[in-house]
Amino acid sequence: PHSESLASPLAGPKLYAEHGGLLFFPSLVHSNWQFLVQTLNLWGLVLDGDRQAQLTNYVLWAMAGAAAAAVAGRHFGARAGAMAALLVLGIRAAKDLVGSATDMFGLTFYVLLFVGAALAWWEAPGDRRKAALVGLCAGCCAATKLLALPIVALTLAACAGRALVSLPGPVSRRARALVVPALLATVVAGPFYLKNWIVAGNPV
Repeated sequence: PHSESLASPLAGPKLYAEHGGLLFFPSLVHSNWQFLVQTLNLWGLVLDGDRQAQLTNYVLWAMAGAAAAAVAGRHFGARAGAMAALLVLGIRAAKDLVGSATDMFGLTFYVLLFVGAALAWWEAPGDRRKAALVGLCAGCCAATKLLALPIVALTLAACAGRALVSLPGPVSRRARALVVPALLATVVAGPFYLKNWIVAGNPV
């Protein structure tokens, strides 16, 4: 059942064991899920059974609410930050998801961090530390769920365009500002897509 915290992280490995090795099952959603949050759930199962796996989701749920409050509060004021946190923490799906091994709260948390970092870089496209933070957050998003790829691609494209237009100097110098975020995003998210490529012959 969906609420069973053991079902999600064990469904894939069970089938792999039954077939005597690592295989890609296109019809099995777990074969398409990324590792960044799922691996935390698996470690939780090893260390403390399903309670630890569930605790991971509760922590990510709370962190997602805090991230919403921080990003919205910084740009729209404390009242907007509080409302954003309530929306994330009070969403109807939270009741069903916090007790199961899911990657949705991880996705929400990392996307909110990524949006916050992207807004900060947008305001200061020459800041290398903010550019690095954008790349790190982008990689975390892409390594958590495939659904994050369109968000990451569109936001990075917008930030890249702003950097190329607003930074001084020749185009080659302005383009170098994009190397750090692109490299970090690739390093963080790369292992999952490399796994797909090796196992299934298709990175996505």
